[in-house]
Amino acid sequence: MTRPVLTPDHVAAFRRDGYFVLERVLSPELLEALRAEADHALTWHEGEIAAQKTVDRLNYVGEHYFIPGRSRERAALADYLRSELMVELARALVGPEAYLFIELFVLKMPRNRVPFGWHQDHGYVDAYGFGHYAPNLSLWTALDDVTAENGALEVLSLAEWRSESVPPHRQDEHGNFVADFGVSSGTMLPVPAGSMVVMSGILPHRSGLNGSDTVRRAYLCQFSPRPVVDDKGRPINMAVPVLRDGVPVREPAASR
Repeated sequence: MTRPVLTPDHVAAFRRDGYFVLERVLSPELLEALRAEADHALTWHEGEIAAQKTVDRLNYVGEHYFIPGRSRERAALADYLRSELMVELARALVGPEAYLFIELFVLKMPRNRVPFGWHQDHGYVDAYGFGHYAPNLSLWTALDDVTAENGALEVLSLAEWRSESVPPHRQDEHGNFVADFGVSSGTMLPVPAGSMVVMSGILPHRSGLNGSDTVRRAYLCQFSPRPVVDDKGRPINMAVPVLRDGVPVREPAASR
């Protein structure tokens, strides 16, 4: 068992601000493994697009890609999602019952022109009619050094915003769900590669353009305190058990 990562100050910041940053929390070996997975996912995804197997409003060729669900086929991702780090974060910030809701690579291509506007991750869930569920925990991991130039996250802390509501989210011209939080700027979070931004699902955030000459790679996963299901009891996304009664579940992460 490795030494715990979280401190009482981290938990207090999460309750107060809705986020905190774990700088360089990934080992160099794990960082390189996830970078290799991101590159593999990009090659796979562009092949799917070329074959017209993947068409949606959120993916723009040469701009940015959201690539979900690769842990169903990639053992390195499945292992990461059940690692001691994930279990520690889920247990402390979700509770004794935790389920993997979504995992995806977020890749900003070089010199892209489509930003991500202000939104909440729970705003997406709410927009599809499931806002009555508790907000998920979002873990956003930087696989490259992330700066203002290549599209760092910008957040509006809950202490500053002073609200835990979810305003209506609408789809913008790029297909992204966005909302008006009454601000023009927040706190930018440039972080070194291997760092993780830990966020409440109701934390307002956005990111800018990638003005660099290389891909900006990140990996996002979310955990929920119970499966998010439709009126027929079917999961609307993933519903993979990670914790039951506070005990890690060792089933393969690809299971449903």
